[in-house]
Amino acid sequence: MAQECNRGGRVRLFRNTSAAAIFAGAVFASSAHAQAADPSGQGGADTLTEVVVTGVRGQPRSKLDSPTPIDVLSGEEIAKGGHANLYQDMQLQVPSFNYTTKAGSGTSSAILTGGLRGLNPDHTLVLVNGLRRHHTSLINVGQGLYNGSAPVDLGMIPTSAISRIEVLREGAAAQYGSDAISGVINVLLKDTEGGSLSAQYGQNMDRSDGEQLLIRGDYGFGISDAGSLNLFFSVTRQNRSDRSFPVASTVQLYPRLANGQPDPREATVNRLISRGFGIFPAKQWQIGFNGKQQIGELEAYAFGTYGRRITDIIYPPIIPNQSVALPEIYPNFAYPVQRIRETDGALAIGLRGDLNDWNWNLSSSLGENRAPQDMLESLNASLGPTTQTDFYIGALSAREWVNSLDVTRRFDLAGGGALQVSFGAQHRLERFKISPGEPASYVLGTYVRPAGQAFAGVPLPGGAFFAPGLRPADSGSWSRNVVAGYVELGYEPTDRLFVGTAGRIENYDDSSGTSLVGKIDGRYKLNEWLSLRGSFGNGFRAPSLAQQHYSKASVTPSTAAANLGTVITNQILPVGHPAAVALGSSPLKPEKSVDASVGLTISPAPNFNVTIDGYTVKLDDRIVLGSILQGAAVANILAANGIDRNLTGQYFTNAVSTRTSGVDIIATYRKDLENFGNLKLTAAVNINKTKITHIDPNPAALSALGAAYVQVDRVARGYLTEAVPESKVALGVNWTRDKFELNLQGVRYDEFTAPGSTAALDRFFPSQWIANAQVRYSLTDQVTVAAGADNIFNEYPPANNIPLAQYGYNQYPRFGPFGFTGGFYYGRVEVKF
Repeated sequence: MAQECNRGGRVRLFRNTSAAAIFAGAVFASSAHAQAADPSGQGGADTLTEVVVTGVRGQPRSKLDSPTPIDVLSGEEIAKGGHANLYQDMQLQVPSFNYTTKAGSGTSSAILTGGLRGLNPDHTLVLVNGLRRHHTSLINVGQGLYNGSAPVDLGMIPTSAISRIEVLREGAAAQYGSDAISGVINVLLKDTEGGSLSAQYGQNMDRSDGEQLLIRGDYGFGISDAGSLNLFFSVTRQNRSDRSFPVASTVQLYPRLANGQPDPREATVNRLISRGFGIFPAKQWQIGFNGKQQIGELEAYAFGTYGRRITDIIYPPIIPNQSVALPEIYPNFAYPVQRIRETDGALAIGLRGDLNDWNWNLSSSLGENRAPQDMLESLNASLGPTTQTDFYIGALSAREWVNSLDVTRRFDLAGGGALQVSFGAQHRLERFKISPGEPASYVLGTYVRPAGQAFAGVPLPGGAFFAPGLRPADSGSWSRNVVAGYVELGYEPTDRLFVGTAGRIENYDDSSGTSLVGKIDGRYKLNEWLSLRGSFGNGFRAPSLAQQHYSKASVTPSTAAANLGTVITNQILPVGHPAAVALGSSPLKPEKSVDASVGLTISPAPNFNVTIDGYTVKLDDRIVLGSILQGAAVANILAANGIDRNLTGQYFTNAVSTRTSGVDIIATYRKDLENFGNLKLTAAVNINKTKITHIDPNPAALSALGAAYVQVDRVARGYLTEAVPESKVALGVNWTRDKFELNLQGVRYDEFTAPGSTAALDRFFPSQWIANAQVRYSLTDQVTVAAGADNIFNEYPPANNIPLAQYGYNQYPRFGPFGFTGGFYYGRVEVKF
């Protein structure tokens, strides 16, 4: 078994603000966290003249000439940012990107996720060097926000490998295929000579916990006269942070004695009983390479990454006054830990060349994520006092093999202008696999607590407590073939006008069927400093194999203060399971989208530019994890289909349609202060709102059970529309002089709500400003030291309407744009060679 990780212990912005004021304010702000200014004060990674390769095939274009909005994060900016994962950098630099921290929610706490334009993470396609990246096997089913998604995990790519990231902020399914509903993230790996090495250490201000060590490096060199190889690595160790709080003295932690008197231990017990409400401990490492070699007229290339991550999910404690707390095993408290031992690898190879002016690229890539899991310091109470306490609870794995041919050519037309013709084909083989745990981790025994003990005669849940093992009935291996073809045309009659169109057909050999999508976009240069751009198209996202076939039971304590000893066991059912069908499920179908955007690029001077892009995304047949269904009628259906009648049931459904609308505003201003250095002021503003436009009526099978049953309840609806802040503003200053650099940033996150089953149980969190700062000093041309702080003033969201207060748990939201562990302070040493 893997070594254990360290563990132990409503006023809205813009409501009364004119658009003109927003635009004016944007000129004097910054979106880049710890972002360096170009020493010249005239150029840099965020200028509109930078060349990008995402969004339009063929000849690379500048951001100014692109018909679509694209953000660029340079590898240098990411390295300076002080973050262990890419999501935090994108949260601070891409206006419509929303990253959320996780805590206390099973495997979802190990998944690093973020979404564009208020949509789910799996509505964004991720590419590496232009090729599709595989998804994680860890489906997010324990957290309301982004529930049901199984996205690409960018945390498995070493940050030291990155040359830059291009973020296309609009639908591109016609160009790139399924998932590209809200946008595309293209991670471009380093391919230059030289190297770097850095070491960073930091921790939280409060309780001096959450210690983090980050070491990363890269080195690139030439091979013969016509090749190159770059190598990368990253090592991270994250210790736990804990924001639990003491439970009230009125909470009975021990069962009463036989004579009805309180247990004497109630008077002396440390009432800070939880240990794991915060950032969970994890350790990980990744390595990677990127190489190319000229072979005659052809170029061969290959790149890949491999990594391992061990995450300990710390659950609320097993309390003596709980039905599962067998006193023979745990006379006091126990602290169950779910350990996830991930391995993640990807390898791509390819060959590209030119044939009669047709540029072609033939590629093959294979990626897999595998996650064996253990449940430690737990028990299977239904087996009685002889139960083991550590369990292997099974494994999940996801694999994708992608083979592609892309061809493009530029035609210079006799009458002037140019036409870019691109086409290609792709085959994907996808697989999702569930492997069962050991029998003791899932079996339901017959033990009941004897007379004289608390909870005597009460049925006890089967399986390892909090995370029962995957059963043979849950397990299996599912695969599908996907075949796609596309055509893309780009017509540029003059330097002022560009019009592009694309069409794609994609066929799945499962219930996802065939999708045909298209897109048109364009850019018109009104004058030398002002351009108009826009796009319109439709897209789709096929249901993932995980969403179609995932099956798992989970155990959670009741949130009712009066039910300290009560637990709830829920079974997620595959949509094809007879019990799910009897409860109203149907085969999942692709989500369908229609999106439109219109924007302006404004560059009146070389040192000043602004982009404004409005957008709307209509998403039909959206896949959500439906309501938790319980009651006698549900119990009878579950029992009739071989499932413990004491469980509740839940399944995925296409029952919701939404519309998301918003605007992104980005501005950058640079000033050469001569003897006083260089100044950069930038700003990023996003305003975003999602509304539910339609909910399917209950299926007949569910309606037949009674009026109280709904397929998509209030909680699921609320997470779609209220859980992501409706606006974000990032303001900051970057100043450099000689060897010194200062970065200051203020970020405002709008209010958001964690929905409850009733309005009275909603948790409202108001808007808040968060300040970040970093100073850097170059000791030599090769050695730089840096110190900084995220959330420098140690801000927390308010504690309110706390569920699980009887466990000292959940005083803050389990998700949120800036977390709930306060300020994080760090120092770093960097060496370039």
